[in-house]
Amino acid sequence: MESPSGPASRRHVPWKRLLLAVSLLTFWTPPTTAQLTIETVPPLAAEGSDVLLLAHNVSENPLGYAWHRGERVDNAQLIASYRVDNNATTNGSVYSGRETVYPNGTLLIRNVTQRDTGPYTLLVTKNDLQTEIQTGHLHIYHQSTPESSSDLSVGAIVGIVIGAVAGVALIAALGYFVYTKTIRGASDQRDLTEHKSSDHNHSQGYSDSLPAKVDEVEYSSLNFNAQELKKKATSASPTPTDTETIYSEVKKQ
Repeated sequence: MESPSGPASRRHVPWKRLLLAVSLLTFWTPPTTAQLTIETVPPLAAEGSDVLLLAHNVSENPLGYAWHRGERVDNAQLIASYRVDNNATTNGSVYSGRETVYPNGTLLIRNVTQRDTGPYTLLVTKNDLQTEIQTGHLHIYHQSTPESSSDLSVGAIVGIVIGAVAGVALIAALGYFVYTKTIRGASDQRDLTEHKSSDHNHSQGYSDSLPAKVDEVEYSSLNFNAQELKKKATSASPTPTDTETIYSEVKKQ
């Protein structure tokens, strides 16, 4: 009699193999390829600069690329397409002349403006005719340029010029006033000094000449008086002859 354990053992062998296969399928996952991504360089671009939309993890040996404005593939928003086999670029309806598509799928936009802000979608056609689609975003901030600053601040510049001219005129008028006041003050001081000096010299000359005039008057008066006295004395006194005659007569008596 055959032992039942033998057939039972044979019957359980396929079940174990099935469990092993299920376990392998459960824990094994096929390798996945990296997903297509778009990187904006720089992430925040200044107006007037150049920007790159870099395509990363592009499949090997693609047939071509196509860049579109917006978040979906739309031929009406096609910027440019590129065929890898013949390096041919075809410009789309929204091509501005500032875009360039490189063989690795990267898009260059030169001299960006505020109107370039927004999403950009890349369509990659694989060699098996499958496609990959990914969207990147371009962010641009306004940067003042000498031209725009001049246009926006004409009124301010005019105001500054007028204020500067008025300030210069005011400073010139103030300087002229101070200068004339200084000159006038110096002239008045000089005139006053000359006047005082003239008065002093006049007074000094008058005082110097006054004693001389007094002495001259006194001398003239004294001289005149002396002459008068001499005349009187001469006329009053007898002559020597008369005196001798009188003396002789008295002596005779």
